[in-house]
Amino acid sequence: MTTKIKTKKVTGFNDKTLANLVETGKIEGLAEKLIKMREDLNSGFSQEMVDEGIQKRIEDGSLANMTIIDNSIESSKYKNNSVTPEKTSFLEKTQGKNLFDCNSTENRNGVKLGANGSNGSDSGLLLSYLIPVEAGKYMLSYATGEHYLSIRTYSDKGTTQVRALAYQNYNVNSIVITITEEEKYIRFNCTIVDKNGVQLEKGDTKTAFEAYKPPIYSLKSDIFEKYMTEEEVRAIADNLGVKDGSITPVKTSFFELYRGVNLFDKNSSEIQEGVKFSNSGNGSDTALFVSDYIPVVPNKKYTFSYESDTDYFSMRYYDANKSIVTYLANQNYSTTKSVVTIPDNVYYVQLNAAISKKDTIQFEVGEVPTPYQNYINPRYVLSEEYFKRNYISSENIKDVIMNEFPNKYKMTKNLFNEND
Repeated sequence: MTTKIKTKKVTGFNDKTLANLVETGKIEGLAEKLIKMREDLNSGFSQEMVDEGIQKRIEDGSLANMTIIDNSIESSKYKNNSVTPEKTSFLEKTQGKNLFDCNSTENRNGVKLGANGSNGSDSGLLLSYLIPVEAGKYMLSYATGEHYLSIRTYSDKGTTQVRALAYQNYNVNSIVITITEEEKYIRFNCTIVDKNGVQLEKGDTKTAFEAYKPPIYSLKSDIFEKYMTEEEVRAIADNLGVKDGSITPVKTSFFELYRGVNLFDKNSSEIQEGVKFSNSGNGSDTALFVSDYIPVVPNKKYTFSYESDTDYFSMRYYDANKSIVTYLANQNYSTTKSVVTIPDNVYYVQLNAAISKKDTIQFEVGEVPTPYQNYINPRYVLSEEYFKRNYISSENIKDVIMNEFPNKYKMTKNLFNEND
């Protein structure tokens, strides 16, 4: 007899749980199903769904007599923001040869890698962000001159070091480092004044310097040949246990929720009139109302404002489950505006303000009130940052047009006001 497995998350399958199920004989033949799953999905999805313990048991054959019932791993188990372009079979990434972005906000000035795995300080050095790498050879170089370089490698994103100091040289123009299968990320030290000429590229030969270009995702050229018919698309989705309409915008990394400037909905059906917050609960006041729950971000600043005049204002803070964190906050009997910093572990607020001025209230992100705007119902839109970085930007528009449409635009090159 087989048993259908239900979990809150795909990553909820852990080695101990599965081992217990094996011993008790509740499921059989798991290895074949997991191997088939790994073959059907791309490597990114496989790593998300199968942890190291299960992977080891697959490889050593100890799960050979286990099975998972078809469709028992359901599409509802996808975590929010887990469907990235890398997890699809129809998008491909292209990127310039230089893998180091010298302008990344994740670079840190004044930090020096130490030989024992710790970090020291050096005002002349830059510590790069974690750069994903694959097994093979990489060339790290300066465009000109000889300067300081050191490297550290990691097996995951920054928590487990493989080589605490893989390389260190105080006067060098370029080095080659061989990345092993275990090593997935590297970060390095270079001199701050020379960072604009640093290049990390695949291979063991230094090539001419090229400025970093963000990755661009595009549809694979054969996508329409592969998935032309509805039947083929449905067959693929059914094999993965993906139900129609189950991948919502919140499951992706390339949509964001747009709420407009004013986060207060004066027409919400959840508004309660005649209520006043107190330190122990709710009191009554015919001149006041309580708003609906407004989503906020911990440690971020927000501004409450009346368009004109002054009046009463207070707030109440709630955690992610809408349980009360603070009964009464920011109470002011005569205010036009109030700037608040959302505390840790607070994800919702309710406003307590004057009914007579409800039509002029604005609650917005930031410290400075802006002209009143009506509330806009939240809607999902393509992430502006994702669109700029992964499709087209002022930096790559020329290359995109000239590469994608060379015949059509070969006579209009001068429209870019350049001499080449």
